[in-house]
Amino acid sequence: RTFSFNTGDGEWRCHGEWALPFNGQGYFDGDLDAWVGLDKNGHIGTCRVASRSGTAAGAMAMQQQLDWKIAKDKLWSEEQQAVDHGPTLTAMGNARFCLLDCVKGMEFHGRLLRVTTFRLRHSRKGELEIFDRSTRSCPVSKQLRSFSPVAFWM
Repeated sequence: RTFSFNTGDGEWRCHGEWALPFNGQGYFDGDLDAWVGLDKNGHIGTCRVASRSGTAAGAMAMQQQLDWKIAKDKLWSEEQQAVDHGPTLTAMGNARFCLLDCVKGMEFHGRLLRVTTFRLRHSRKGELEIFDRSTRSCPVSKQLRSFSPVAFWM
């Protein structure tokens, strides 16, 4: 099932018996006119939803109508993850996003907190592109086994 939360009304809305093709949470971006999320392989993607039918037949048609675009560049790799869960994606508005993950630090046998900010756009051919990408990292003590980074934007 797919739900959305209206922050103005403070209410959840069920959109149907189908799921967006994301691994975890997705965000709607008005500039892209699409939902944005991560897949399980480290790519970011957008999904335009074609219909809002509430019927069972509509839900089946909806699953077939999802317009899923995936960027060519990987943003993260499961092999690099230092913790059991994957990265956290946060929407910053205007097709800007932040990806926060904790990766294995090769040089000092610890962990690195990696923060990647980037923007998304669809090319003239309809392909999803990542641009204005910037990554910063800082060491995290290997003693913090339960370190679970989360980002948010207000």
